[in-house]
Amino acid sequence: KLWMADQKFANDPTSCCDPVESSSSSHQLPSYTMSLKVLDKLGPKSLFDSHCHLDFIMFWRAPHMELESFDQFVHAYPLMGHSSLEGFITNFCAPKLWMEHLVSPSPLIHSLLSRPSVFYTIGCHPHFARELLISRNYKQLELLIEKAGSSCVAIGECGLDNGNKNNVKMSDQVEVFKLQIKLAIRMNKPLVLHIRGAEEEAISAMEQVGVPADWPIHRHCWNDEWTVCQAWLDKYPSSVVGITPLVTFPRTAELQKVAKLVPLNRLVLETDAPYFLPRGGSANGYLGHTTKEFSLPVHVANVAAQVAAIRDCRVEDVLRASRENIARVYNI
Repeated sequence: KLWMADQKFANDPTSCCDPVESSSSSHQLPSYTMSLKVLDKLGPKSLFDSHCHLDFIMFWRAPHMELESFDQFVHAYPLMGHSSLEGFITNFCAPKLWMEHLVSPSPLIHSLLSRPSVFYTIGCHPHFARELLISRNYKQLELLIEKAGSSCVAIGECGLDNGNKNNVKMSDQVEVFKLQIKLAIRMNKPLVLHIRGAEEEAISAMEQVGVPADWPIHRHCWNDEWTVCQAWLDKYPSSVVGITPLVTFPRTAELQKVAKLVPLNRLVLETDAPYFLPRGGSANGYLGHTTKEFSLPVHVANVAAQVAAIRDCRVEDVLRASRENIARVYNI
C-alpha cells in the first residue's frame, strides 16, 4: 500500500477546489454511516459520479501500475466494479494528457471510454490555460470535440482560478475561458465550470461572450458562500451545483450550509477523484479502498450520505435527485 501525500504529485492541480473554511469551532457536522453493507443496501446502479478524473489517477497517481486495459484497474481496485455504481463522467482537462491519450486512443483509454456507463468531457483547466494559447492545441481540441461521439457530453472543466496555486495570469485565463465558452455554444455542448476566487471575472467573461441564461452548466466543486450560490443559481437557472467529498470535512461549514439550502433539483454529487478522500462514515468509510493516493467514483456514496445527514433526509432521495439533474444537464 502506498500512502503518498498530495504534494508529491507535481503534475496535477492539487487541491484546486479548496473551500471557504470556517473558523468556528462550535459548528457540528452531522455524522453519517457508510460501509460496504450500506452500499449493498442502496442497490444496483444507485450511484453516479458527475465529475472525476480517471486520467489523473491512471497516468499521474498510479503510473507504476503500467495499465494496458481499464479492466486491470478494476481488478486492482474491485470497488470500481461494485454493482451500486451505474457510471461516471470523467473530465479530460489537461491538454498534455488529452493530446497524448485521446488523439490516438491507447488500448487503456479505448477500454475505458468504450464502457457504456462511462462518459467524458474535454477542456482546459485554468491551471493549464497557457497550453491552450498555443493555436495547434486549441485546433486539436476543436477536432477532438467535432469527432467525438455521444459519450463526449460537455466541454470542460474550464474557468478561472485566482488561488495561490495557480500561476497563470488572469488575462490569459480569461482568454482561454472565452475560447472554450464560444466552442461550447458553437458545438451545443454543456459547460463544466471551475471558478475559484474569481466570481465577478467569470460572470463578466460569460456575459461578454453571451452565454444564454438557460445554458446547461455544471458549476463543479462549489467552494464559496451560500449568498454567492444563491446569486449564481438565480442568474443561471438551468445550472447545477456540484458537491464534493469536501462536505465531509469538519471545517467546511459554508459548504455544508450550501449542501443544506441548495434546492435538490439544482444539486449534483461528485467526487472530483483523485482528490478529496471522504472523511467520516465510520471505520469502514473508505469502503474497503486500500490506498490514500486517490479517491474513486464510488465514494460519491459518502457525499450522498453526508448531504442526507445535513439535510435530514433519505440518502436515496439525494441520489435520485442528483441522477435526475445529471440526466437533465448532460442528457444522459
